[in-house]
Amino acid sequence: MNIKIELVKNLSALQRERMFELMAEYYENVSRTEFLSDLEDKQKVIVLSDSNEQIQGFSTIFEKAMLDHRGKKKFIAIFSGDTVLAKPFWRNGALGKAFSQYLARKKFRNSKTPVYWFLISKGFRTYLQMANNFTVYFPRHDRPAPPKYQTAMDLFYSERFKNKYDPKRGLITSDKKEKSFVREDKTQMTPDLLRNAKIKFFQECNPEWMNGDELACIAEVNFATLARYPVKRLLRRLKRL
Repeated sequence: MNIKIELVKNLSALQRERMFELMAEYYENVSRTEFLSDLEDKQKVIVLSDSNEQIQGFSTIFEKAMLDHRGKKKFIAIFSGDTVLAKPFWRNGALGKAFSQYLARKKFRNSKTPVYWFLISKGFRTYLQMANNFTVYFPRHDRPAPPKYQTAMDLFYSERFKNKYDPKRGLITSDKKEKSFVREDKTQMTPDLLRNAKIKFFQECNPEWMNGDELACIAEVNFATLARYPVKRLLRRLKRL
């Protein structure tokens, strides 16, 4: 297994085609033209490959320095675009670890500037990647977003998605023909899953997630989270002993 961060402009035609194949396998209504156009809009992509150098997962990254609503304080926006991982690798944490290291480097280089991870959740597993690993994230089931985080979300998502972003519901929506969505045979919501407060909250906020609606999210990349992540990985390993 190999994982690395590539510049999108350096991806080969074969790599792009394999990435599209993965998206088409796990999502319905995926257009090759729209996928490639969206890929070109990103600057970087984390690529996970198997021992045969076949791509088995990836996550695209867009990054931008922005100003708050007063046009004064700067923050760094890091946005995760298309993300998919082949099912045999779902329990492999390499993709998440590589992204966490990317966020850590960005925060250490911008120690006095807020760094926010912007994530649109098309499925509850994506939402849990944020909710289970960050100390400060929104939306969440136990409290509303403070103004500074809500404002950052409204600024970023309104700029990026225009009228597709609904700030009142916190959703990215579009015409059905434009949506790609998780294949129903790949992900099923069950009563057991809904006992999890975070999954239940996601379902309530985004009831049409199976049809392509996306929940707009934000997480703060802070030193508390960065210190917590290696500890969580160590605890997981100890539980396996």
